[in-house]
Amino acid sequence: VLWRYNYKKREKEFFYRKGAFDMADKQDARRKLGIKSTFADCYETNDKRFVRVFEVSSVNLSLANKPEKRSALESFRVFMTTVNFLKSIQFAQIAQPINLTRHLQYVTKQQQGEENPVKRLLNQGYRNHIEEIQKSRELVTRKRYIIISKNIGNDREKALDELDQQSKLLMTKIESMTFDFNKLSIKQLNNDELTKLMYTCIDYDNAVSIGDHIIDRAKNRSNISFGENAAREVISVLQRQLNEKIN
Repeated sequence: VLWRYNYKKREKEFFYRKGAFDMADKQDARRKLGIKSTFADCYETNDKRFVRVFEVSSVNLSLANKPEKRSALESFRVFMTTVNFLKSIQFAQIAQPINLTRHLQYVTKQQQGEENPVKRLLNQGYRNHIEEIQKSRELVTRKRYIIISKNIGNDREKALDELDQQSKLLMTKIESMTFDFNKLSIKQLNNDELTKLMYTCIDYDNAVSIGDHIIDRAKNRSNISFGENAAREVISVLQRQLNEKIN
């Protein structure tokens, strides 16, 4: 009776999908996304395409007057009608965790050499506050991206050269767009930034806590991996053996 009562009162979330779960599927997440690797500041996809991503600044039109809005929309119309590879362009807005690493490094540097215990305590509290802000899921920044792609075909070098030409043309057109006193800036993501963006889109929660260490983890080529506790135990044993070794 008690078991049946607890069974009915339990709180669970059930998720349904068609078909059976393939528990033996242990493929890398990049395969699931169709991304083969990052190469020459591009995503190389499984369907033989080079995909390049650009981060673009934004202009707030909510406070602009009618002439300014009209000028901005006209500038965007010219851009859309003069780009000859428009079919391969995608626009994306992706939420990103707030990165306060540089500010945290600045605070840490300022704290060095401080002898006043009260100030050291206040600085440590402020550092803890910054770290909590970075871990919060509610505080995010939205970044804008323009994405272009090129079929590789049988000639990788030719496809990459054509993509480079399109990239230069795209960046020139974006930087030439004027919104009265404002201008757009555009930045091509490199391999490390592409890896971090991919990881953030796959696993946002861990991206918040891991931060810049995403790149270090992605570049880890070791054939042996340990959990956190096991790694600490191995390091402790090796350190003890090194200290006790007789030369």
